[in-house]
Amino acid sequence: MSAHTPGPWKAVKFNDQKSWTIQGGEFYHALANVKAGDDAALIAAAPDMLAALKRVAAEADGGRLSANDDELRDWLMAIRDVARAAVAKAEGTS
Repeated sequence: MSAHTPGPWKAVKFNDQKSWTIQGGEFYHALANVKAGDDAALIAAAPDMLAALKRVAAEADGGRLSANDDELRDWLMAIRDVARAAVAKAEGTS
């Protein structure tokens, strides 16, 4: 899968007031059209969420999110695994 259009992305309501477009890239070209505003907001947040998940996974891998408490460590590693799975799905490698 090739790299996605860089963020930030934004959701813009069409003039017809019935649908939304997701815009992104250097010149904010149209990436997608959707009917629901909630879907538009979620899609527009995708690059930010991807970056956050990558950071969570990297921090966990680097030991910065580790702890002596086994239960806390297990919880953090579970979060790391969820973050990795979401990143892989977003990047088309899952």
